[in-house]
Amino acid sequence: MSSRSISSAAALCLTLSLAALGCGDDPSPADAGTDTGVGDGGVNPDAGGGLHPLGTICSVGGTCASGQCVDGVCCDSACDGTCEACVLSQTGEAAGTCAPILANQDPEDECGTDECGTGFCDGAGACAPVAAGQTCRDANGACDVAELCDGSSAACPADGFVSAGTECRAATGVCDVAESCLGDSPDCPSDDVQADDTVCRPAAGPCDVDDLCDGQNKACPTDAFMSFQTLCRSAVNACDTDDYCSGTSAACTDSFMGGAISTCAPYRCSTTAPMCRASCTSTSECATGAACMAGMCVPARRVFVTSTLHRADFGGLAQADAICQARAQAANVPGTFRAWISDSNTSAAMRLEHFNGPYYRLYNGVAEIVADNWADLTDGSLDRTLGITEYGQVRNASQGVGITGDSAWTGTAANGSATALNCGNWTIGTSPTTGTNGTNGGNVANWTSDGALYCQYALRLYCFEQNPIPPG
Repeated sequence: MSSRSISSAAALCLTLSLAALGCGDDPSPADAGTDTGVGDGGVNPDAGGGLHPLGTICSVGGTCASGQCVDGVCCDSACDGTCEACVLSQTGEAAGTCAPILANQDPEDECGTDECGTGFCDGAGACAPVAAGQTCRDANGACDVAELCDGSSAACPADGFVSAGTECRAATGVCDVAESCLGDSPDCPSDDVQADDTVCRPAAGPCDVDDLCDGQNKACPTDAFMSFQTLCRSAVNACDTDDYCSGTSAACTDSFMGGAISTCAPYRCSTTAPMCRASCTSTSECATGAACMAGMCVPARRVFVTSTLHRADFGGLAQADAICQARAQAANVPGTFRAWISDSNTSAAMRLEHFNGPYYRLYNGVAEIVADNWADLTDGSLDRTLGITEYGQVRNASQGVGITGDSAWTGTAANGSATALNCGNWTIGTSPTTGTNGTNGGNVANWTSDGALYCQYALRLYCFEQNPIPPG
């Protein structure tokens, strides 16, 4: 019921009450000259002064024929809608007729609280709306949306939210998760991370491990690897080796034997694959007891002249052999070596291998044949001189005194037999005792028998590779 009108029932009660108290007629101007002396609670059809017509000033609906007193006049209806009135000054219509309040007015302050209203009536019985698109409720969270006036209603639309599943917080690390709106709340759900033990970095190699989220941090932990010396690849054959993790890399580095094994002779194992070599570019790619010649490893025996000088009292044949072996080891030359030397009891021919293959010197990394075989070695001439040291260098004639830097103790003739001069079986290092010597630069018989020198001089020794050949 409108606060501006009084119903007929209430008016009747008020009228009866007034009659009982002996009150007079309604003092309304409309009732002037028609008073019959009875209360307005009854109708006097003869006088026509019972209930008032529309537009008559009133205070209660019971005095009106319509039963409705609105805006102080008898009205044709309750007229209790928004922006409705029953007086000329507000509607422009005849008093007593309920009609829309004129536009841009709001006498009853009915339109002041609408978010999308102008604060005035629209002249058609409603509060006037503002233009469409005006914000009437700001977004209040990552999952909220601002509401906009629709231009047809003064009321702000119902509060809405971002659709469920819309991302509201992006993941900022591999152990983070993106959060999405729920569709019924303005707030983004609480920040969360991947569950503990979630793989955040898969293993990327045989020496790598899966890295796992810790359930607390957004970043994946530091990349970890298998422990140092963890076996990552087993050898597949004799030319291969077991491979182990480095502890600092995901990769398992494949390595190979690269050495000499019996099944590869006269070649060595490859350094790039688990297999025997099938060709060579240098003698280092051949097994011990072989040399690279014309791109192929062939069984051969290396010879060299020592880079060191020794007086004749070095102590005998065994000590001469020891000097040769020590020089080979000093230069990382594999194999077993003996000295080309004789004494009164044993000749070089008796104590050295009679190899039926080439003897060679290694000069500038190239195997150069000195003799084709034992027979060629002992026939009184050489294909090349023996003047290359264990280091592959040309012997240094500037060492020693006089010709000693270019000579070697031998006590041996060109055919490998012993001579009579051996410095007391290589125990005397003074004059006037002498020993047979050879010339390092000779390629005829003089390479081993070029005369005799006093035992006090320091000369070189010739060293010959022998069989048996130790592994490697």
